[in-house]
Amino acid sequence: KIVNKKLQVPTWTAEPFASEGALGHIYEVVPVKELRTLSLLWPMPSVRAHYKSKPSSLLSHLLGHEGEGSILAVLKKKGWANELSAGTQADDESFSTFGVTMDLTPQGLENWQKITTLIYQYIKLIANASDEQWERTFQECRDVSAMNFRF
Repeated sequence: KIVNKKLQVPTWTAEPFASEGALGHIYEVVPVKELRTLSLLWPMPSVRAHYKSKPSSLLSHLLGHEGEGSILAVLKKKGWANELSAGTQADDESFSTFGVTMDLTPQGLENWQKITTLIYQYIKLIANASDEQWERTFQECRDVSAMNFRF
């Protein structure tokens, strides 16, 4: 039996990334086993209140797409990445983080700065999309979610 200790859930009362020097860090970690992972994380306002519309899922869908013309397709063509995932990494009442994580090839690890530039260029492309393109993407995500629910 699990005992309910009635502990209060910790929350942040202020944006944790708002302090001077909190953003723009690069951490290089030497793993115990052979891994070549590049993770990019961005802070953003909490999306909990928008759970019905799932705004971050649109961005996840666009950045995590694997088909022709996707960022992963470009990275694979260059021989730089094998996998890519994108989505909300953490979501608290006061903030969220959104991330893109890639499994890199040895050549990709050597070109991580170029990959980072490509990701930011792709995000800029998404940001400049027309309302019609956003509507099409929303409808596609809605339809896929409906199919996943039914089957």
